Amino acid sequence: MVPYYDQDKDAAIPMAFLHVGWPVARWVISIGALAGLSTSLLGAMFPLPRVLYAMSNDGLIFRWMSRISPRFKTPVIATIVSGFFAAFMAMVFELTALVDMMSIGTLLAYTLVAVSVMILRYRPDVDEKSINEDISSTLPSNGSSSELTKVNSTIFRQLFNVDGYKSPTELSCSIATYGTLTVVLLVIGINVMIIFALEHLASFEPWAVSLISVFVVLTVFNIVVICFQPSSRKVLSFKVPWVPFVPALSCLVNTHLMLKLSHATWLRFGVWMSIGFFVYFLYGCSNSSEEYRRLGHEVPTCDSDSEFSERTPMMSNESNGEND
Repeated sequence: MVPYYDQDKDAAIPMAFLHVGWPVARWVISIGALAGLSTSLLGAMFPLPRVLYAMSNDGLIFRWMSRISPRFKTPVIATIVSGFFAAFMAMVFELTALVDMMSIGTLLAYTLVAVSVMILRYRPDVDEKSINEDISSTLPSNGSSSELTKVNSTIFRQLFNVDGYKSPTELSCSIATYGTLTVVLLVIGINVMIIFALEHLASFEPWAVSLISVFVVLTVFNIVVICFQPSSRKVLSFKVPWVPFVPALSCLVNTHLMLKLSHATWLRFGVWMSIGFFVYFLYGCSNSSEEYRRLGHEVPTCDSDSEFSERTPMMSNESNGEND
């Protein structure tokens, strides 16, 4: 319809129809795009109050944000706060900056989901007591060389599951967890080399080729070790296939896209993450429901319409569950 060098970078399809003499199609596509964008924005804003409600109900952020309206049966304060911040950010930042911030947040969320899938898949089931050997039974009591050798031998055998365990143990879970975290770090190193040292790799400079080769070999080794660990046999309605290959590939692609974003996006992302960590460590850790239960104290609840809150916990149950 239009040569690539004549396409409009802001509205390629509508302008292409205008170029061929179809102005009606241009308006239909433009109106449809606006309707789809508005729907997407509303769909993105509706879950946010529920997320704030779940976090505040668990005590990770201020509990007064979980207050339910007796009339509308919705978290009004969380809705107002989320709407205010969305409007404030739309007023302050440009659209490109907002899109980049949304992209880095989405990619980070997908990466965390992939990592969580790898960790949860090899965690022992809570409702089953493993009959296999626990890692605590292999720890040395007095630090003698013979006991240390026994521990090292047990860990090495479990790396490739020489004993053929079918159910996850604490030792296999630990190996899978540390292997997953190592894979994430190595994947970040591979992407850093590909993005920031591409010219050196294209020139086959020894240091660049050697470094990325080490990263790749260690990544493959850790993935192979994770594959040997016994996975959870818990029956779920859906399980991610080809674990750990699919989650590892997801981490590779997501971190690559994140590192391709601008420095300003990373700076803004760092500021928001710092604010979140500040609230979490200074307030959330000591006021969370889990901390109250650990100390044996009664978990505080919101006074407004508490009966409705107990009857419809919204996302509180979802936040406490473990999805694979």
